[in-house]
Amino acid sequence: MRKSVIENPFRIPHELESNLFELRKDDKPCRITSSIDRNCEKEPMRGTGARSRNLDPKNDTKRTQHSLMDTAKKVTSFETSYKDKGILSRHRPDSRMSINDFVTKRREMLLLNMKVNTQQEQIEKLRQQAKDRENALKAKEDSLDEKIKRFDLFMKEVDDKALNTERMAEGEYAKRAKKEQELKTLKHQLENVQSDIAKYTKTLDELLQFKQVVDSLTPASWFDDCLAEKRKRQQRRRRDRINARKEAFLKQKADAEAAENRSSLSERRAKNAKVADKTRTAGPKILPLPDFEDEPLTSSDEEYPMYFQSPDQLLDRFSDLENENLCYAKEVNEREATLRELKEQIRVTTNKLDSKANKADGFQNAYSTEDNAKSKQHI
Repeated sequence: MRKSVIENPFRIPHELESNLFELRKDDKPCRITSSIDRNCEKEPMRGTGARSRNLDPKNDTKRTQHSLMDTAKKVTSFETSYKDKGILSRHRPDSRMSINDFVTKRREMLLLNMKVNTQQEQIEKLRQQAKDRENALKAKEDSLDEKIKRFDLFMKEVDDKALNTERMAEGEYAKRAKKEQELKTLKHQLENVQSDIAKYTKTLDELLQFKQVVDSLTPASWFDDCLAEKRKRQQRRRRDRINARKEAFLKQKADAEAAENRSSLSERRAKNAKVADKTRTAGPKILPLPDFEDEPLTSSDEEYPMYFQSPDQLLDRFSDLENENLCYAKEVNEREATLRELKEQIRVTTNKLDSKANKADGFQNAYSTEDNAKSKQHI
């Protein structure tokens, strides 16, 4: 084993590999203690001049002894820990130690330091990687927080839009319900109007039938008189329209002549006599006389006045018609009786004629029989 270590001076012993970090931890307090001792030796006691002069030398000696005893205890504990782990400290070697052992231990310490430095570099790299990863994670967390904020803002906007949409939907639903109610009301009103129209139509049909009956009862001379009166009214309205057109034409003609006179007077004042003569030769504009007789007859679409103005007139007319009907019925009955008498006479006459025809046939047959008998006797 020793020979292999000498041949490869850079190999780290196996017992040092597992306890490398623990040795570094244990060696750190020792270095701190040695640095404290050196500082205590180099630096004088601090304080004000009066206080340093009043200090007791015995107390300083006791304090120094206690600090030295504590330091010795710490060094003894560290040496014990190094010896228990089979590792020599980096302090000055014992004088009894051989040169080879000293070189071997120094080489082990060198390898240990190299290993420690390598591990420290790896640790630094890992720390840097962890730091980079932590920074990346922090950046991702920041990005995630930003996205969460944006998502929360988006969800808030979505909620607001949903709330607005819901409110709008409620408003539209209320409007729709109102429109449906209005539609139902209008349908009900329409049904009522249609029923009224049907009722009025039926009444109108009945009234038209009554009107036809009344018109049939009205004398024809009444309609002729109404038609003549209607023609007179149409002629009167046509004559009034023609007179109005004539008055408008005359007024327009007078206005045109007045305007022409004013324009000719202004031109006569503004221009010289020659130009005025030329303009005068043109003469005023004469409006053409329209044909007033082309005015058509118009109808007011008024119904003829009723012949019957009171129920008594209608009752009188019905009485007259009833009397006429009675006369007609009596005349019909008389004619039917006459017809029956004539039919009876025709029947009696027909029977007489039939009996006479039968007798004639009998005579004819007898005569024929006699003729046949005579002819047979002669033969």
